[in-house]
Amino acid sequence: GDAAVGVIPPAWGGFDVWGTRRSSAPDLVVRDLYRTAARNQRVGLYSTDNDNVQIHYYTIMGAVNAWTLELFARVDTLNTARNFTAYLAPGGEHCIAETGRFYGEAVNGVRFRDWFAALVAGDLPPSVR
Repeated sequence: GDAAVGVIPPAWGGFDVWGTRRSSAPDLVVRDLYRTAARNQRVGLYSTDNDNVQIHYYTIMGAVNAWTLELFARVDTLNTARNFTAYLAPGGEHCIAETGRFYGEAVNGVRFRDWFAALVAGDLPPSVR
């Protein structure tokens, strides 16, 4: 997932409008998509800790909590899945795939490009934060 964490405020009614609610907490729908996919295949997630686009939509949905705290809690939960890994970088940029940061971004000495290459090659690199 390229900057698609799926942190959604519980009070958001979009899933009701769309007729796709699967649980009492809308944000669990996206979390469960990642967890289900990670049962049988490698799943990697990239995000920045202050992603301006995700925070913007989170606020529009009526959130009152800090998005960054929700991001870290979400990733900590997903990290318990067998085939899940995440790369969390500092900053507010949204997405990495179509930017020069794909090759230059580094967190704690781990370049995103190397983390991604290991994931594609069949390894499950450890999460980076």
